[in-house]
Amino acid sequence: MKKTIFVLIALLALTSLFAVSAAAYPTVEGTPLLLDDAGLLSETEFAQVESDLKTYSDMHGIDIAVVTVNSLEEFGYTGYDAPMNFADDYFDYNGFGRGADRSGLVLVLAMQTRDWWISTRGSAIRTFTDYGINTYIGEKGIVPMFHSGQYAAAFREYAARADALIRYEKENGEPYDYDSDKEPVKTFSLKRLLGSLAAGLLAGLVPVSSMKSQLKSVRAQHGAQSYAKADSLNVTNANDYFIGRHVSRSLRQTERSGGGGSSTHVSSSGATHGGGGGKF
Repeated sequence: MKKTIFVLIALLALTSLFAVSAAAYPTVEGTPLLLDDAGLLSETEFAQVESDLKTYSDMHGIDIAVVTVNSLEEFGYTGYDAPMNFADDYFDYNGFGRGADRSGLVLVLAMQTRDWWISTRGSAIRTFTDYGINTYIGEKGIVPMFHSGQYAAAFREYAARADALIRYEKENGEPYDYDSDKEPVKTFSLKRLLGSLAAGLLAGLVPVSSMKSQLKSVRAQHGAQSYAKADSLNVTNANDYFIGRHVSRSLRQTERSGGGGSSTHVSSSGATHGGGGGKF
């Protein structure tokens, strides 16, 4: 009898433990594609990012989501794999993903530890390879923007590059990877182009105006005299001296070692996920 009671208590404790761990991440209603728990975005920026995420999600029939938090530890996630586990659980237990295989991806940004992680599920695992996530979306896209604090621009870039990778696979019959012959092309956006041009023009006007104000007019001085006597130069000895060399080098592309594709793991809910990320 005592043994039976002990087993029941142990099972109840274990069940409670799982219940707590499953509820540690932020719980949301209606699976919003953008949750800014860290408060990084203004109202205008929030609306712009949310609009981009919804547009691309509806266009391709998968969820493309973003969530920001101040700390993963406050939700009970610690260790080197905390960003991955948090992203997986947030996706799984909040009901993200579309279709029978719950396809989609979520970008998690943790400010205290400067972590970013993208978790993929369903068809998104194949579409978003490790190289596509870490290099095309991360290194070449959002990470430099995170460094400079351009969070709204980074989230919109994430959505645009996710769209480009999905279209690349549809157009080429295979996902973008380290050995692909060409780069994905982002959808042309006149508003984005004009915004970039305006920002570049504004950034260039300030230093140019400053340099212009420091310039002084140079005029010929007609009263100046020449101190060189005509036909007075007589070269009696000449030698060649080696004073330096300029070598122009170009990067030679080398094949990466190892295979491509998407690495996978099993989350606490038992679902298979892909993904990638790092520090910023």
